[in-house]
Amino acid sequence: MRNMQGAVAKKHKPVVTAAMQTVFAHTEPDEISAQWDQVAASLEQTVPKAAEMMIEAKADVLAFMPYPAVQWRKIWSNNPIERLNKEVKRRSDVVEIFPNREAFIRLGTAVVIESHDEWQVGRRYMSEARWPNSRPSSPRRTSPGRGCGLTPNRLAFNMIR
Repeated sequence: MRNMQGAVAKKHKPVVTAAMQTVFAHTEPDEISAQWDQVAASLEQTVPKAAEMMIEAKADVLAFMPYPAVQWRKIWSNNPIERLNKEVKRRSDVVEIFPNREAFIRLGTAVVIESHDEWQVGRRYMSEARWPNSRPSSPRRTSPGRGCGLTPNRLAFNMIR
């Protein structure tokens, strides 16, 4: 939605926003796809760049549809990613200046690994109880850190320290 807002003139932004919101008001995947095509066609005359963006991004934006409808809002939300980016920025602001690019990458990676560990142990963004048949059943792989008692995440974290 933000990418579309940046591609259109200020006077067209309310129209584009309202049109995009009609797509996500539907609850059936077929209706959503049909509405997406209809909105793209209607925007083609007034805002051709937005219509082109919609046509190109359809598969990516509507990738949430095969999943259970109760999880759609969490799938299409980017709040966890924004929260993670904010945390990386907060920690990098504390350091202020990095000696090289690799130092920043180490810090960013450590923040991401720490966040991943917190999500694995504590809270879950999406409950497994709501995902009855969405996970393919596959045999568990053995992790490289199994012999030493560390999780792969902890091994990676220790390696970048």
